[in-house]
Amino acid sequence: MKAYNTTYCSMIVLGLLLAGCNPPENRLATGKDVGNRPLSEAVGEAATDALKNNNYAEALGYLALMHHQSPTSEAIALRYATALRRTGDTDGALAVLKNFSQPEHASAAALIANARTLLQANRPAEALQNARWAIDSDPKNGDAYDVLGVSLDSLSKPDEAEKAYQTALANQTPEPDRTLNNLGLSMARRGRLADAVKMLEQANQLSRQSPTIQRNLQMIKSLLDQQQLQPVNAVSFPSYGPDYPPPPSDNPARLTPEMTSMYPDRLIAEQDNARDTIMLPISNNPLNQVNISDQMINLTVESGVVVDLQSLSKILERSVSDIQMMADPKASRLIISLKKGNVAQSEKINGRWIVNIQPGDQIQSSSLVQPVISVEKEGG
Repeated sequence: MKAYNTTYCSMIVLGLLLAGCNPPENRLATGKDVGNRPLSEAVGEAATDALKNNNYAEALGYLALMHHQSPTSEAIALRYATALRRTGDTDGALAVLKNFSQPEHASAAALIANARTLLQANRPAEALQNARWAIDSDPKNGDAYDVLGVSLDSLSKPDEAEKAYQTALANQTPEPDRTLNNLGLSMARRGRLADAVKMLEQANQLSRQSPTIQRNLQMIKSLLDQQQLQPVNAVSFPSYGPDYPPPPSDNPARLTPEMTSMYPDRLIAEQDNARDTIMLPISNNPLNQVNISDQMINLTVESGVVVDLQSLSKILERSVSDIQMMADPKASRLIISLKKGNVAQSEKINGRWIVNIQPGDQIQSSSLVQPVISVEKEGG
């Protein structure tokens, strides 16, 4: 509500200025000194500054007034529609663009803006048509081919999408980092993770480390690391090593912390009435890691740690739907899928990673729950 009031007040003050009334001070609502320049110039500069800083909520107030003063200006309408789209008002953006995006007389820029808005409104088929109209209007427009690629990807046509992205780059799209990002994600969806990493690394460099592109790069690199691990037969991981006694036979699922100290090189699972627990060995080796994302637990343990998949599956059967294991000479990785409704938390205590799994209704909130990182598409 605060942001709305600020924008609303800006619009009132700016409206008075543009109507010819003089406020107590010759300043915009943001406090910026107008000086002796025309008000239209000052408002336009304020809008440009807000857009450069990705402050689309602030830009809306200025651009709304500019559009009201010059409703037939396509340049202002496109900037206004962009601000509306970036703040989530796709209906408003489409309404602003309606008179500028009729295919019989629309410019490529207007059709591209309309296509990006339609994509955000989850109308990819219409976005595709607008992208094609934009290319008809300007066959050398790299931005048109970029939005064409995003539309094709959204319609599950990745092969055609890749050709569109490549054409966008060949025609010097104004934002090659965005196109490389979209191309990388398109490749990743088809399992070409190594190629996707290369594209995203180039995009990251060109964008000067965009947070969105960095997030995508990190995610695809993680997927590539998992793909490169070789599947391992569970038989090669016995339930205990030759130098350690077998687990207690009376109740192997109720190992106490004192008992687990007998098995320093084993990954151990326990259960009680409230939760299931997985305990990694005590170690400062950075290879030992726990990452929790959505309904997945990713465990990595250094080579030499004994893992008994059969025992783990039995102990965790009430909370886990599937356990997969992969390994290379340096480490073993377990990908554990939780059953619906269960929630996992992780913490490291005295050099030991501990994962607790319990029903979701028993977890209100915790700083220990790992955030879900989604692969995003930068759409302009």
